[in-house]
Amino acid sequence: MSWMLSVWVATALLSLCRGRNTVHEGNSLSESGYHLCVHNETRNVSFLVMHTVPYAVTKPCGGWLLWQTCTVTQYRMTYQTEHKTVMEQVTGCCSGYEQVGRYCARPVNRSDELTAKPGSCPTADGLCPRSEDCEWDMDCPGWQKCCHQSGSFLCTDPTSSANYSENGGYRFNATVTVKTDYQQLSSSERGILNHTRLLQAMVTGALQSDVSVYYLSSQPVHPYRTATSLLIDCNFALSLHNVTSKLHQLLKYIQEVTSVSVEDVDECAQSALRQCSLHADCNNTVGSYRCACHQGFIDVDPRNPGAHCTDFNECASEDNDCSRWATCTNTWASYTCVCLDGFIDNNPERPGRACQAPATTATPLRTATNVSMLRAISVQCRVAAITLTVTKDFLLSNKIREHTLYLGLPECGVNGGNATHAQLTVAWNECGTSLVHNETYYTASVTLFNTMEVYTSDSGKVEVPRIRLEAPILCTYMKSTLISADFGSMGYDMIGDFITGSGSFQVQLMNGTMPLPNNHSLSSDEAVVVEVSLNSSSEQIKVVINKCWATPTQNPADAYSLTFLENSCSLNTYTKVLMNGNSSTARVSVKIFSIVNLDVIYLHCLVQICVEIGSDTCVPDCLQRTVRSSKTIGTAVGSSGSLLQSYDESLEEGFSLLYVVGLSCLGIGLTLFFIIGFVCIFYFQRNRIGHYNFSVKPKQENFTYLVFNT
Repeated sequence: MSWMLSVWVATALLSLCRGRNTVHEGNSLSESGYHLCVHNETRNVSFLVMHTVPYAVTKPCGGWLLWQTCTVTQYRMTYQTEHKTVMEQVTGCCSGYEQVGRYCARPVNRSDELTAKPGSCPTADGLCPRSEDCEWDMDCPGWQKCCHQSGSFLCTDPTSSANYSENGGYRFNATVTVKTDYQQLSSSERGILNHTRLLQAMVTGALQSDVSVYYLSSQPVHPYRTATSLLIDCNFALSLHNVTSKLHQLLKYIQEVTSVSVEDVDECAQSALRQCSLHADCNNTVGSYRCACHQGFIDVDPRNPGAHCTDFNECASEDNDCSRWATCTNTWASYTCVCLDGFIDNNPERPGRACQAPATTATPLRTATNVSMLRAISVQCRVAAITLTVTKDFLLSNKIREHTLYLGLPECGVNGGNATHAQLTVAWNECGTSLVHNETYYTASVTLFNTMEVYTSDSGKVEVPRIRLEAPILCTYMKSTLISADFGSMGYDMIGDFITGSGSFQVQLMNGTMPLPNNHSLSSDEAVVVEVSLNSSSEQIKVVINKCWATPTQNPADAYSLTFLENSCSLNTYTKVLMNGNSSTARVSVKIFSIVNLDVIYLHCLVQICVEIGSDTCVPDCLQRTVRSSKTIGTAVGSSGSLLQSYDESLEEGFSLLYVVGLSCLGIGLTLFFIIGFVCIFYFQRNRIGHYNFSVKPKQENFTYLVFNT
């Protein structure tokens, strides 16, 4: 019996020791935290051991001899403390991290990294007004850094860092709100620093990737909450949706976190986040930015676009809008044009852009442009075309046959006219027509020629043309008014800007007539309208949506894509073409989540700019699958999104149905329980007190009896 007691006591003490160790670990680190690793730990354990020790005693032997004694061996329990070295697996902070409260964070000796703001300190003293003393970057307001200036540490506006020199990487602004009072946090020693250390470890742990986290600011949020803004920077592709979904896991695993929000950072608005040349434009994108050298400058480092821009010689590269009869002179970031001697400048406000050849005497086999020819030839500058009309009297008097006339190329001859005039019409993109433009003007030019072939007249006389035509035909358009053109302002200007990827070309998603916000949620039964519009007042400029497709990313060339509109025609019953090729606005309606099984999608469309000339039309015919007979003068790809798939309604309906079914089952179960309980109680009570016959009519008894005669 004594050895059993000793074993139980030893087991209880060992269990108590183990239990205390488990409680200690549970109170020190949260199991839902990040940067936890399991490692072996050696420690000395002391425990109590019980031993049985024999000893001899003298007692009466018993029996009838009362004086007789015997030696008896007895046992007693002794306790002894022993020490033992044990190896255990313990969960603790990973290498490079230390425990801060219930979580793991970077050590304090890396405070410069944890509290740093993006950018670099300027090399020269350039203090901001009212510069403040500081110890860390987090002590400075806004994007300012704590820099060593004039023998002390002061808050200073940063310069761009080498880490941000390349047009790449992805950056997002994450705001995390936790359950702690800001005043108490800021008043305690290293309170903000320890708070930042914890947030940095949580964010890197939730993203599970090698990212840099920069502290931006902290502010109180009522009641008793602190919101901290962090900059997340990574050198690999990372979508806004992916970052948001991963950081929302903090709400699930970290009980102190109450809200998380993620948004794009405009690197172009902060010099510390980008390094574009002073002669480059900065264009913000979702998560990143792009630099592009200004017009008139050349990019000397194409691997890092827009970072190093130098002056571009427009004259040497012929990338200018000077007239072919003008001299181009290169200047810093620009150029000048001057008409050649003897040529007339028709637009002195923009010198050298519209130079006209002077009138000369008509001589055989020489270029001729005289007064009679100027009266005989008229020019009409139309929409995307030039029409030239020549009187037949002029041709007859100069022995020029009508079929020998052509504009630009020999195959572009007379294509219209009447009994008194011959007419030649060429489009801006035909017959070698030259079209140049700058910020103010468009100039379309083509040359009128005639062949000098010898022919025999009706009278049998051999005739030779008296003059050889080589007359330059010019149409100059101001972008604001487009003089001599029959379409209004912002017409072809918008086409040109559209082709180069800027201007007033717009793609947006609509819900009926109202624009949808970004990250809008739609169910599979809801339709979204893709609207493409071009800011043009010309009735002949039409917008045609040729193709539309959906991808899971913002990249139109993503490997995974699903096309729902091809050749301006619907490919399924969920897509409807509402308006296409009728005006400067085109619309397509699609129930996109009925054909795409993705949580997040982006929509892309291939758009064409069409000019209706004469009886030609830009409206596609999906029944006949015919090609438009009008002229397409520009194409580009427009994108919009993102759209999120919504499951809320189906989940709510399922939850409601499950709720009703559950309540019904609960009600039926309770009813059966009470009925069965009542029956059992009644049955038990009846058996306990006996059986009763409640019948009115007595039951007849059957028995046998004997009669004794006495």
